[in-house]
Formats: sequence, C-alpha cells, structure tokens
Amino acid sequence: MARRHKKVVWTKQGYSTLDEAVDYVAQDSLTAAQQLLESALDSAESLSMFGERGRIVPELQQPNVRELLIQRYRLIYEVFDAKVEILAFIPVRRISGRRKRTRKK
Repeated sequence: MARRHKKVVWTKQGYSTLDEAVDYVAQDSLTAAQQLLESALDSAESLSMFGERGRIVPELQQPNVRELLIQRYRLIYEVFDAKVEILAFIPVRRISGRRKRTRKK
C-alpha cells in the first residue's frame, strides 16, 4: 500500500517561533543558524510522508499533536488526514517533577 503525501503547512506561530530561534542562534554563529534553519525545514518537509514519526507531546497527550527534537528545539506539529500543520519551534526545556537527591551523612 502506497503512502499518501500530506501537505505541510506552517502556521504564523510556527514561522514566528522558527524565526526567533534562528535569530537567537545567529547572534553567536551565522553558520549554526543556517544549519538550524535547514534542519528545521528539512524535518518539517519529511513529515509529508512520515507525519506520525514524532513522539506525542507529553504535556498534551493528544495522539495527533506530535514533536520532533531538532538540536535543542522542539518542532511541534498537528497531524490531519490530508495535511500536517507546524505549530511551533521552541527551545527544549527540562521539565521534571523529581528533585535532586542529597546524600545523608
């Protein structure tokens, strides 16, 4: 059975957050910013064939809202029958309910 291509659509917020990330990285390195932009765009385009490949966004727990990790960023997207919408490109933040253990003396 052949896979059906889905259209990849960037939302305004998706583009805006990608621009912010690239601008931030460019402050230190234009080369790194270019690499980040290319990685994000290539990864997003690959979702036209493999939209379900990313993991479900843990905070949302909705099977159609997924993410790919690209360097230190999260490409968050929503999968529909005929398209994939890129919702945001945001920094990875460690969210943990665990506290550091301290040794008892």
